[in-house]
Amino acid sequence: MIIIHSVILILTFYLLAIICDKYFVESLEQISNRLNISKEVTWATFMAIWSSAPELFTSIFALFAIFGSGNTESSIWAGTIVGSAIFNVLVIIWATAVVIKKNNAIKWKPIMRDLIFYSLTIGLLFFTFWDWAITFYETIIFVAAYILYIFVVKNWSKWLNYNDEDDVPDIEAWFEGKEEWVRTSYSWIWRLTTRVFDIIIPNPKLWKSRFYRTFLVSIALIAILSHFMVESAVIVAKNFGIDQAIIGLTILAAGTSIPDLISSIIVSRKWHGNMSISNALWSNVFDILFGLWFVYFIYFLVYWIDATIIVDKANLLLSIGLLFGSVMIILLFFLWYKWKLKKGLGWILIAIYITYLIFNILTVRGVI
Repeated sequence: MIIIHSVILILTFYLLAIICDKYFVESLEQISNRLNISKEVTWATFMAIWSSAPELFTSIFALFAIFGSGNTESSIWAGTIVGSAIFNVLVIIWATAVVIKKNNAIKWKPIMRDLIFYSLTIGLLFFTFWDWAITFYETIIFVAAYILYIFVVKNWSKWLNYNDEDDVPDIEAWFEGKEEWVRTSYSWIWRLTTRVFDIIIPNPKLWKSRFYRTFLVSIALIAILSHFMVESAVIVAKNFGIDQAIIGLTILAAGTSIPDLISSIIVSRKWHGNMSISNALWSNVFDILFGLWFVYFIYFLVYWIDATIIVDKANLLLSIGLLFGSVMIILLFFLWYKWKLKKGLGWILIAIYITYLIFNILTVRGVI
């Protein structure tokens, strides 16, 4: 049984990557074109939705799985989003620093914007979790902060008088290399899978006028696959005696962030590291401010507005502290090296992530 669920877990990771990249992102590109919004706003909103869709639906289905078990004090859904944020900051920026081939200079104005707002996001998350409980009215602050962030992204280049449009790649160009990598690495699996999906989902390259249908069907399939991923991850982890919060912080968080990791590696080889770093930070801001708010909002709809959500303060506050510490390390490193992305930063971050995983495993086992 554990072997079957392990195979399902790996398969869902792969299928999610194909749906997100081949179908979902194409529909998002057409939506953004219809709305005629700037590249930066597109990446901070629609592309953040793309990269965060797996963990968002994973958290939602984890929430319903917990409802079914009668344990409404678990933090697996929050753990998935917080754990994904840790993976994005530490592992994705590590990969960017290691594989980058071209100019390693970082344009400080957009990166500083994202680091500042991301730090404020972490502070808001810490403040919300501090009393062990979340209320409906506290979640309103999350979505209000996300709206403020979009406003800042839209106007930041005007306020600081710079043009970053040329450094933001087109969505199609971003995924061209990633899709090619998946095709050449798993060609027969790719062909078989895409033929099946083309029957279910309108191919956005062939049916451009049906982008809304592609969007909706992609969302539905991402939701279904996320459900199977959660169920399989929980079963596998329970067989190894792993706590639910740790499942979200490690297995589900890493699995749902794999598409982002591959994208960042490819874009780092084609452009400089600005977009990879910003993509990781944009995704994290969306995950925390909108993703957590949306999951909590569903919780309050199922119960009532005056209800409270009890969080696993010990595990989550440690992870939040790690997020803030990582941001400080990144900022200090950039300042020290005058906004250049060095491989040394990457190895520091991956060492922190490995230490974090080991600490969580030892904590669960009762060693620490």
